[in-house]
Amino acid sequence: DHTNEKIIASDGTKASKTTNQPRAILEEEEYTSTLSHIVTRDYFPSLPSLRRDAAILEARSRGDVAGAVAVRRMARSDEMEREREWKEEMEEEAMVAERALVSHHMGINDDAILQVRKRPRPLKHESVTGFHARVTS
Repeated sequence: DHTNEKIIASDGTKASKTTNQPRAILEEEEYTSTLSHIVTRDYFPSLPSLRRDAAILEARSRGDVAGAVAVRRMARSDEMEREREWKEEMEEEAMVAERALVSHHMGINDDAILQVRKRPRPLKHESVTGFHARVTS
């Protein structure tokens, strides 16, 4: 399966390069779970906090204060994990940008090294388009 890879050369022009990158095959549950995560993140970002608030209110209406506190703690833990993942992703993107800048200043015009990541981006951090380019169900 061929994919089109966008590469930004040192002169700022964009080029397409066709590569042989096999698409990963995911189980249906993992595929729909990951795609749902991406769509929620990109198109409905307030949905997780609305779900959290609804769960807290539900627990309080039952008189379950400990349950409401547990929901809030779990939400904080999930938020800290998302922030940690985001920070790692931004560090990786910064390293890619730095390599491109260094190669530009050194006069290296090898397009292949400009946008290369050391490890693939986690699927749940992809855009919908990037996700579909990398996997199939």
